[in-house]
Amino acid sequence: AAKITPAQAKAAAVKKIPGKALSAKYEFEDGHWQYAVLVKNKKGEMYEAEVNSMTGRVTATEKTTPAEEASEAAADKKAALLACMRKYQLIP
Repeated sequence: AAKITPAQAKAAAVKKIPGKALSAKYEFEDGHWQYAVLVKNKKGEMYEAEVNSMTGRVTATEKTTPAEEASEAAADKKAALLACMRKYQLIP
């Protein structure tokens, strides 16, 4: 379980990338739970900050686009659907 809140994750991300935090998604990635926070900077560019859900430390940042985020969300949705279908033996 996370020790920090989504609001705290957003605050940490904005300290690292000045701008407006748009969202904070709690996710399991690379073997640990983290928040993926989308930040729009003052130039209008979008960044994703990975925030450790236990410490609140920003562990990585990367520039992104709405199209890249949509593609990633679609891939995550497909992977989750396939995992459920396998679990309930709907597919081999």
